[in-house]
Amino acid sequence: MLSVLTGNVGINGGNSGVREGSWDLGVEWFPMLENPVKTQISVFTWTDAIDHGTEMTATRDGVRGKEKLDVPIKFLWCYASNTLINQHGDINHTHEVLQDDSKCEMIVGIDHFMTASAKYCDILLPDLMPTEQEDLISHESAGNMGYVILAQPATSAKFERKPIYWMLSEVAKRLGPDVYQTFTEGRSQHEWIKYLHAKTKERNPEMPDYEEMKTTGIFKKKMPGRTLRRFPRIP
Repeated sequence: MLSVLTGNVGINGGNSGVREGSWDLGVEWFPMLENPVKTQISVFTWTDAIDHGTEMTATRDGVRGKEKLDVPIKFLWCYASNTLINQHGDINHTHEVLQDDSKCEMIVGIDHFMTASAKYCDILLPDLMPTEQEDLISHESAGNMGYVILAQPATSAKFERKPIYWMLSEVAKRLGPDVYQTFTEGRSQHEWIKYLHAKTKERNPEMPDYEEMKTTGIFKKKMPGRTLRRFPRIP
C-alpha cells in the first residue's frame, strides 16, 4: 500500500512491494507429467507424516485431497537438498524420527557432498557438479533483464559419479520400455538440451543458435516495457 500511495508503482526503479521484479524469456522446460497422487500435505509437516501420518486430517493438519492420510510416509527422496535436518524445525525431534527405521524405512539421497542430511540416507548417490556437465540455465529473479545460459563443462566428470538424468533414465529403463520412452522421449541429456534450446529460440528468434551459444555462453534481453506502467494513470 505504501508503494501505491507514494506513486512508486509502474515507474523505473519502483516496485509494488510484494516481490522484486523478474522478467522471463520463456525458456522451455521438461514436460511435466500428470501426478496421479492428488493428496497433499504442507511441506513443513513431512516429519509428522512419517511419525503419525495416519492421524493427520484435513481439518487439523491441512491435508488436501482427502479427509485424512491413509498411510504414513515410508520413503524419502532427497535430491540436491540438505533439508532433512538443518533446514527443518526441531532438529532433535527430526533426528529421533529419522533414526527409527520402522517409520521411514528408506531414504535415498543424491548430492555432491556429505551433508548433514546425506548422513541419514540408506542409499547415497553422487551427482555430477554443474561444472562437469552441459546445462541450459534460466535466470531467477533477474529484474528486468531476462537471460539464459548454455553452460559447458569446465572439467571432465570425476570418478564414478553420474548425472541425475542418467540415474533416472536407468531407473525408468528397469521399470519397462513404456516408462523409459515416456520419461526420456528417446533423448539423451545432450539431446534434451539441444531440443530445449531450439524451443526457447522459437520464442526468441534473436537468440544465437546452439553452436554459437556454446561459445557466447549467455543470451540476455531487457524487458521491452514496464509492468503496471498504465496503473498510475488510470483513475
